[in-house]
This record gives sequence, structure tokens and C-alpha cells, in this order.
Amino acid sequence: MPHPQSTSYDGLLLSPGPQDQGELSPTQLRLAAAYGKAMTPEQIAKELEYSATYVAKKIGAAGYEHLPWVKAIAPHRRKRGLRWVYATEAVAKYLDTPQ
Repeated sequence: MPHPQSTSYDGLLLSPGPQDQGELSPTQLRLAAAYGKAMTPEQIAKELEYSATYVAKKIGAAGYEHLPWVKAIAPHRRKRGLRWVYATEAVAKYLDTPQ
């Protein structure tokens, strides 16, 4: 029997797509190996080279949805326990897109 506080979001964090066909980018492989299927705002800040405070304030605020990195990552938010986490795949795709 699953733990009452466990979530079933782990399967939802990565949508079906390139990973099913073995077409993971080097960035996706690196991030998945380092963080797993989900990343915390602190881990995202480290990868984007922003401060943890900046990421935490911007990613959850409605007034900053125009920022490209927020637009790419925020829709992939899921609750894990008491914390919000974001799909590693979304962070990798943002990092792989030309800026």
C-alpha cells in the first residue's frame, strides 16, 4: 500500500516524447542523472546561474510569466510533499533552446 503522503506525479513529470525513442539530448541526460525527474527551484537556479531567491520569486509569481525561462518551466510544476518541483525535461529543453 502506498504511503498516504506519496504522490503519483512522478509519472506525470516527464511527458511521453523523445525520451521514449532514445533521443535524449546531452543536457537532458546530464540533468536527469544529476537531479532525477524533478528539480527544485534551488537546483533550477544553479543550472540557470541565477540566485535561488530570484528563481523562487519569479517562477511562482503571475507578473513574471512573460520571462522566457518562466514561460518554459512554470507550466511543468508539480507538488511533491510540501514543495513545488519542476520537470527536469522542461529545464533541459529551455537550456537547449537558442537564446
